[in-house]
Amino acid sequence: MTPTASYTVIASNQGGGTGTTLTITVKEAPPAEALPNMGQQITPLAQENSRFQPMNPDLPDNPAWLAGYAVSTVVSPDPDHKTLLVLTSGYNRVYSSTTANMVVQDSTEYVFIYDISTPTPSRSKS
Repeated sequence: MTPTASYTVIASNQGGGTGTTLTITVKEAPPAEALPNMGQQITPLAQENSRFQPMNPDLPDNPAWLAGYAVSTVVSPDPDHKTLLVLTSGYNRVYSSTTANMVVQDSTEYVFIYDISTPTPSRSKS
């Protein structure tokens, strides 16, 4: 298979005709990226340079815990579209490592705020 091919497309009717050349390039799929804590991988059809960012709500009593179930995202309507909000569902359940009981105040939905004005997003801690 050739990674690049050119095709000439011609259209005409009673009023005349025109033509153009289309060049199609097939790119290799990017390598799959592992999903944290899931044993799964991101689709190779994701946007080039896509990456998963761990969603750590910085819980004082469980600083390594990662939220899951991102259910909705929205990019800010400002002209530069530089902020991304990620909402998780309310199914995040956090359990105490010492008692195995659910920690109610930490078991909630979260909103993560990312600055996407640069190629590598950074999370706002506010």
